[in-house]
Amino acid sequence: MQISPNQGPSSGGTSVTITGTELGTTQSVTFGGIAANFTVVNDTTIVAVSPAGPAGTVDVAVTTTGGTVVTLADAFTWIAPPL
Repeated sequence: MQISPNQGPSSGGTSVTITGTELGTTQSVTFGGIAANFTVVNDTTIVAVSPAGPAGTVDVAVTTTGGTVVTLADAFTWIAPPL
């Protein structure tokens, strides 16, 4: 799987495209364990909206109806707002 873009503000709201195979039955997408809203475009593409989270790099996990979990290690970085 691939993810683009791989970073966004810690306030969330970044539209992230996840591409891979057999994504048509996706049941959940999480960023660092935090659930994200997502739309299944087709069997190879999901568009997720990054949730708010603490600054830092996190895993992104996709779970399908069959219980398969694919985790992209250190795939997304939340960037803290400037002071």
